[in-house]
Amino acid sequence: MNELLTHIKPHSLLNQITQTTLEPLVLYCANAGLENQTYMQSAGLYVVVQGEKVIRIGEQEYCLETGDMMCYFTDLPILTKVVVADISAPYYGLNIKLDYTALASLAEQLPRNEQSCLTPQVVQISPPLCNVLARLTRLLDYPNDVSFLLPLFQAEIYYYLLKSELGGYLRRQLSRGQAFSQINRAIQWVCHHFREPLDVDRLAQEVGMSRSNFYLHFKETTKLTPLQYQKSLRLIEAKKLIKQRKINISAIAFEVGYESASQFSREYSRYFGISPQQERTGGVNTNNTF
Repeated sequence: MNELLTHIKPHSLLNQITQTTLEPLVLYCANAGLENQTYMQSAGLYVVVQGEKVIRIGEQEYCLETGDMMCYFTDLPILTKVVVADISAPYYGLNIKLDYTALASLAEQLPRNEQSCLTPQVVQISPPLCNVLARLTRLLDYPNDVSFLLPLFQAEIYYYLLKSELGGYLRRQLSRGQAFSQINRAIQWVCHHFREPLDVDRLAQEVGMSRSNFYLHFKETTKLTPLQYQKSLRLIEAKKLIKQRKINISAIAFEVGYESASQFSREYSRYFGISPQQERTGGVNTNNTF
């Protein structure tokens, strides 16, 4: 883990999410504890390299400490808290985008790991996987080697992921095939139209699924119902607007798709633990760049 930290430190911007020159690699860094951070977490493998991070997806909460990892199969609206016990040891994390077609192809060639879990959870990264991530991040300093070595490192990452405790969960998601593709189409529609009323029956029909199957697979993929996913997007956008624009809170509620300002205020307070007005006046330490 120390070698991995050494390679990402020079390329991480403090209190920001950094898209690196390696297209699949995103870095996270913070030198102070941050609460109620909201953003769209990209699909892929997430690893805490130093520090501690609490991630909430819907009603489920996951605590990741140094060396922990988890996988996301689609972009997710998440609420996070970063814990930094010592400012001399900032928080560092990374996200690696996964090629699910390549992952599925490799899964067909490998025997199943009977010790792996079927449900997503936080697990410790294995030494071999940590080693290949260190070698991949080292490419940030050797751009001329990227075109040849990056595909090799990615294949090695997929191999160790399938052998890890997350292997069963990965295989289960990959085995859903067409349903996985249909749900991702639905998610993309919701992401682009979250301000509009959501007709779940029509959306299910548009992607070619029955209502019951649509709900089942949507929840399996995101841990959220379609309406919960839409609400999270609305509230994340509202939080950003409250910080950026000095317009009436009610106007922001209507702009993100709410028809009732009072309902917006209730749901905002429940989601973030602070009212929209308190958010505006600085009731908590927030930083939407992270």
